[in-house]
Amino acid sequence: MSEYETRPHVSGLKRKALVGVEYVPKKEDMAEGPFVCRLGATGGLPPPGTEFRAWRKNLPYRGHMMLLRGRTDGVDYIGANHAPLGHYPAGDACKYLLGKLVPVGKGKGGGGGGGDDDAVEYELKLMPVGGSRVIDLECRCHALDYNEPEWDGAEDLNDYQVRAAHNARLLKAFASAKQQRKVAKIMAERRVDGNTIAAPDAMEATLKRATEGEMDASQLSKLAGERRNIPEHNPSATNAIDAYPFNLFPMFALLEKRTKWKEMVKAAKKPSAMKELRDGGGVDDFILGLVPKLAEHSGGATDREENDRQKTRAKALAALDFLLVFLHAKDHISEKRERRKDVEGDDDDAYTGNKYLSWTTRERVDAGIQRACVDAFMEEQHSGGTATAGGVAPGPDEPRRFSRPKAMKDLVCLHVILMALRVCNYDVDLDALGARMKMGVKALAPLCRELGCAVKKSAGKKSDGGGVTRATLPLDGTKTLQDVLPEIKRRLKAAKKRD
Repeated sequence: MSEYETRPHVSGLKRKALVGVEYVPKKEDMAEGPFVCRLGATGGLPPPGTEFRAWRKNLPYRGHMMLLRGRTDGVDYIGANHAPLGHYPAGDACKYLLGKLVPVGKGKGGGGGGGDDDAVEYELKLMPVGGSRVIDLECRCHALDYNEPEWDGAEDLNDYQVRAAHNARLLKAFASAKQQRKVAKIMAERRVDGNTIAAPDAMEATLKRATEGEMDASQLSKLAGERRNIPEHNPSATNAIDAYPFNLFPMFALLEKRTKWKEMVKAAKKPSAMKELRDGGGVDDFILGLVPKLAEHSGGATDREENDRQKTRAKALAALDFLLVFLHAKDHISEKRERRKDVEGDDDDAYTGNKYLSWTTRERVDAGIQRACVDAFMEEQHSGGTATAGGVAPGPDEPRRFSRPKAMKDLVCLHVILMALRVCNYDVDLDALGARMKMGVKALAPLCRELGCAVKKSAGKKSDGGGVTRATLPLDGTKTLQDVLPEIKRRLKAAKKRD
């Protein structure tokens, strides 16, 4: 900062202008400003960028005692407006007069127009400066840390007891007697501690720790959409085949050699093979009614692609067959041991063979598929809860027990609907499917919508072939599966009923 910048700018003062002088008397022993800072060091004018801070001392009559600190590179400017403790300046110890030159309006100073030579154009206000208004500054090095001191003995509003005392005084001063009795009763019933009236900084820190890493409503909805309880899917797929890849079905690897999909393909082409499949048993009547669907052409494909699609639909129909049986099986299954027949043909109780899991006969569903369904859609029960809940696993000789929670049963229902959609070229009759699943259309329609299907009921009477509820997967190449899946919204709280 140059010397010219420190001088008052009075270039606008005319040479022969009249200046009036006004003396402002001292007030309250000149305890409060304006303050004058005096720096006795030669060439010690604070450079630009000096950061100044001021505070009061934590002492009696601290209202008249102020500390000033200016921090810059290398040194600190330290000053106070008081003498050492016990030696305070006299209230009338005037050392300086602070002058401020201000222009005067046209209507002041006896002049009504601009041509009056006796009109006062400027006014010099003089104010006595002394005592506590003078701050003597000293230059000191950074080795000594001049910071704002702690306020010992002052009321800490972060202390719940201090705030409770403030609240009690306000309650006594402004509340009615009835309100005071009500508050006293409430406070008597609960114990007031640090957790009851939390400090502001403690409350803020607790909220930050509790909400650290939390997601907002939109992020939670997106995460819930990614964790839908539906079969494995591709949200960016634009056609029905790629939306739910069949090779991601948990038992897909077992369908080739452990199901009757080849017999179903032959039955779709030859009536004799259909009769043989029907007479052989082991296939549900509902499944037999869908076998002719395998011979239908999907269209828009070569012969090789059509054969691959027919093979896929046949495997889906075979999977639908055992999934319907598993859907109506018991929700709790325990391990069993094989028994050996003795010489007379009776069971040998002394022999205990290998343990196995079964929820139907082996002639109906292959044993490997039965075990795979248990592993995919059931949870092992331990003593005291599941394994994730800290339960105790059974011993090596004890039979294990498995249960199927509701979420897994809903997932089995979704797989059943999805298999029926694959067989019927993604256009299934919900009335017939619901009758086989022993579920009403009202209960089946929400599950179809979870898969992104559109559920519609045809017009007309059932006697005329109408009134049939059908579910279709509307993916024609223009929309993705993510677009047709139901949107997950925040659950709105019910409005509180008014009395």
